[in-house]
Amino acid sequence: MTFIVMVILTILAVGFLLLAWNPIKSRANDINVKKDEDDEPPDITLLQNVDPVIESQEIIEEESEEAEETIQDVECIEISIYSSYHVLDDIPDETIKSLYNLIQALPRLPSVALDVLSILSRPGTGSKEIAKTIERDQSTAARLLRWVNSSLFGIDASVTSLQHAITLLGIDTGRSLVIEDSLGRGTTLVGNNWMGPKVIWRHAAAVSIFSRHLARSVRKVEPDVAATAGLLHDIGLLIMLMTDRRKLKSAVHKSSENLTPLIDVEFDEFGYNHQVVGEVFIKAWGLPEIISLAIGRHHSPMLEPFNNLAAIIWLSDYLATKFGFACPAGRVYPANEDEINELMSRIGMRPPIEHYITENLLRETLKSTQYWGGPTRESDGVASRKA
Repeated sequence: MTFIVMVILTILAVGFLLLAWNPIKSRANDINVKKDEDDEPPDITLLQNVDPVIESQEIIEEESEEAEETIQDVECIEISIYSSYHVLDDIPDETIKSLYNLIQALPRLPSVALDVLSILSRPGTGSKEIAKTIERDQSTAARLLRWVNSSLFGIDASVTSLQHAITLLGIDTGRSLVIEDSLGRGTTLVGNNWMGPKVIWRHAAAVSIFSRHLARSVRKVEPDVAATAGLLHDIGLLIMLMTDRRKLKSAVHKSSENLTPLIDVEFDEFGYNHQVVGEVFIKAWGLPEIISLAIGRHHSPMLEPFNNLAAIIWLSDYLATKFGFACPAGRVYPANEDEINELMSRIGMRPPIEHYITENLLRETLKSTQYWGGPTRESDGVASRKA
């Protein structure tokens, strides 16, 4: 009898212990889960419904066979510093007025983008000042953070600080992403492998980096101003793509058939060219005149009055194309070496230009343009320093 009582008591004790253990274990799990959640960086600034690709911007490819177009052959088109293309003074007032009307019809650029451009046009701007400006536009801030946290940039730890994001990306890449994001809102950009928004932005970002680098060796030109001008030098092409892509496509094909620079045939299609559109657009934005004037003659650097910044953009454009960041894609623009040396001497640089190209510069350019992808020519890619 005593034995039976002992067994019953033992069973009851074990049952009680099991019942008591489950709540303790459950509570411990709750505590562990809570601790893990607290260890994760807070995501208080990101909008959950915002993706790196802007919802209202639809970057699509040309329909049917055009979407499959690839760059088969490298097109070699010679350029010269003495080439004379239409500038704003050559355009009839009626055409200029229509351009201003066209620009007014485009979606307004958010104030944050204008402010970023403005502060980046001043020397010595740091990532902290840029971050404070971007923070005022939550949508832009969210997208920039999502971009930097995407697998594209290969950053191991989660980035939740705008200043940290800009430091990691670099000021040039951060500026390019903000301006591309702002210009793309409310628009539909159509293109393909040879001429599309990503081709234009990749080229522009490369020219921006080369412009900053070369400007360090030129008196009276601030590197930050040169970088901004380099980023925006082909903004006219982007506007022409937005407003009449078929005319631009026709101009690109004529340029290929005749082996002439694209700007050489744009006037026949549009009645103006992209450097004219760019100057009008930059003036409408209210950016410094030094930038608008340089953009308005960056394909004709020897025009008087001589413009040091336009000369820097021309050289940077030449270098960007030479190292695989061409626009239109798949092109190379050889130039006479004596002419290049003459232009360099005119702005106080010591020829040859190859002395200014370093492996670090090319690596920086490749890193800062990787977001836009795009083909490079294996024969003269960014890993090469061949002349």
